[in-house]
Amino acid sequence: MKEFVQNALKQFGSEIAPFAPGYTSASVALFGNRYGKEIEIVKAVIRLDPLDATEDLSEIKVGEFVAARFRVDDYAAFLSALLDKQGAPVKSPIGLVSFAFNDNRSAEMKAFDERGLQSYSRFTTLAVDGTNHLPRPQPNLDWALRALPSPFSDIGDLGREYGFGELPEHPSARLEVEAHNLAVIDGSSTVEGNIAKIVVRLALPLFPNNIKVGVVVIQNAKAVRRTQLLGSDMNFQVAEDQRGVLVGHAKLEVPEDALLHCFVSYNDAPLHALYVHEPSTVPNPLRTALETFDPQLTHIRRGLGLTPAARVKDKKLADDLEHAVGAVLFMLGFTSYRLGMETMTDGPDLLMRAGNRFALIECSSQTFPGEKRHKLLRRASEVRERLRHSWLSNPEVLPVIVTSETREVAFPSIPEANREGIAVLTADDMALIIENTLLPPNPDALMDQLFRSLETVTTK
Repeated sequence: MKEFVQNALKQFGSEIAPFAPGYTSASVALFGNRYGKEIEIVKAVIRLDPLDATEDLSEIKVGEFVAARFRVDDYAAFLSALLDKQGAPVKSPIGLVSFAFNDNRSAEMKAFDERGLQSYSRFTTLAVDGTNHLPRPQPNLDWALRALPSPFSDIGDLGREYGFGELPEHPSARLEVEAHNLAVIDGSSTVEGNIAKIVVRLALPLFPNNIKVGVVVIQNAKAVRRTQLLGSDMNFQVAEDQRGVLVGHAKLEVPEDALLHCFVSYNDAPLHALYVHEPSTVPNPLRTALETFDPQLTHIRRGLGLTPAARVKDKKLADDLEHAVGAVLFMLGFTSYRLGMETMTDGPDLLMRAGNRFALIECSSQTFPGEKRHKLLRRASEVRERLRHSWLSNPEVLPVIVTSETREVAFPSIPEANREGIAVLTADDMALIIENTLLPPNPDALMDQLFRSLETVTTK
């Protein structure tokens, strides 16, 4: 095994070691080239998730390309064999598979992948780049998939169905391992009067006694208490609504109207964080005022595409999205202005500011083609140039697209937009941003986070 791969694999093993016993098996999704009885991996994802209920999918053949999904009982042995043999075939439920790499390739381990951080959850990943593979003939491959007895729209549709995701644009193969979270603070956790009710979900076969829940009690925007609850005191029982899960309950006396920031860990490894509060009490006065007219932000959530009724693609939904995004910016404390009116149709939909940083926001109820992106980039450049002649010191301008599509649907367009310097927020992102409106507004910190999120993806 190459030393750089060995080091990354060792780091990955060390990171998941505290909760690794929970990963009793894994699913493997792959896309590759078949040569006789052997499949050479183009992209493979090994998913470690005891709650993954996806079934095996039979091998699909399109010319010399194949896709498959299967389970392995000993994922560590399977992974080590793939990496240790450096291109030699390894036995699998679908036959021989291989993954080749050389000294010019890279391996990267992330203890907290940004995809998990979006939901305040630990998501540990390992990615290894392999040697070059045969180019995929396009659009030939997409059209061949459409002609199958069970057709697929394109290679992206196939990747979502089978679980290997987006294929690498560069010609090198890629092997990824995803260690999904095993314990969370459940969303049913709440505060009732001066009693906090904290609920934890834990995947079997992990042990409840190894669970700890850290709690920061916040009142009037200040931490008034810090404490820790032990799993041994939480009376864990088998969940009635979810197979393979234990549910534990704890109560904690807190001041009325308190906000709790809760963190669950297993063997002292942090796994998940969640804010817990009384439904009728919101620490953010801007959200409190807005909920007078939109209880529980029902209409705003619809406008963002977070409810089934919001999936109809019409002009009203596009208008609703602009209004909803504007409302979220208000609750987050940004200075913002809606430009998307008939007299300003050539501009972006929204302009927001925090300090010396500006964001131009384009809202899209569907995907965002190149023409829309290029127009947004041009407008951002124009604003940036004009601000240089203002009295504002070191102004920065970030173009942003907010779409009511889910990340899964919008994903094919996201990497290209990021490379162009555009930040993209999907319905999944907005659902989490809505949760941030519970907290007292801090627009400068949020704007910094938005700028850094784009820097992270463009420097990969």
